[in-house]
Amino acid sequence: MDQENRLGFTYTPDRSIEVLARTREYLADTRFADLDSLTWAYHSVGDLIPHTNESFWSGHYFPWKESWEELQISYTLCTFGLYKQAMISLRSAFETGLLSVYWNLDDDGHEVIQEWLRSRENTPRFDKIWRKLQNHPNFESFQQKYDIRKRLLDLGYLHDYVHAKGVKFS
Repeated sequence: MDQENRLGFTYTPDRSIEVLARTREYLADTRFADLDSLTWAYHSVGDLIPHTNESFWSGHYFPWKESWEELQISYTLCTFGLYKQAMISLRSAFETGLLSVYWNLDDDGHEVIQEWLRSRENTPRFDKIWRKLQNHPNFESFQQKYDIRKRLLDLGYLHDYVHAKGVKFS
């Protein structure tokens, strides 16, 4: 009997390795190609954030970088069968990615992020983020065609995994 089973654990490294093998089988071929395209698209978003002499060491890039790392962590947790934890990381990726847009929307991220970056300011809630986004002409135009607000709000179910909203999300 391995050490983890002696401890009474349900989740063990050996079991996770089995899940990893099955995950790789499941993702083979077209599913992996789709995932590959989507992850590289998200990774490329980081290239859209301008880096100027003024902003280079400002921390304005930090929320997107955190988002990208959480997305990778979510994928890795999922491949090992740690689905609830993967959803928690996915929520964090979503929120920090959205914060990156919020702070860099007017190309002043290097200035407006400073208090938050130093942990002196709370992370803004979705309603505050949305008020800023909806007033931007590009988001206003996009909202008229695709109802991005509803799509973002629909991702709120990820919150249920963080706080274990009953059995379904546990």
